[in-house]
Amino acid sequence: MMPREAVWVADTPGLFTAALARPVGGRQYLVVERMPGGGWDWVAWRADRAARPLNGNSETAAAAMRAAERALVFLAAMVR
Repeated sequence: MMPREAVWVADTPGLFTAALARPVGGRQYLVVERMPGGGWDWVAWRADRAARPLNGNSETAAAAMRAAERALVFLAAMVR
């Protein structure tokens, strides 16, 4: 199950964040940032710290956002 659609906010040029509230398990956080050498870094984590953060990189900001959102699905499965 994919998370509810994340609402991404451009905090500064090259940095996007999103936070999703969940009834169980607390908040979930997503960050996508442009890397100096090109490409985009992403990280996803849960406020309850039941699972370690996941991160990776992608060619585009949009691909990094999708990857971060998919990571939340994996994190949710790890704490069941």
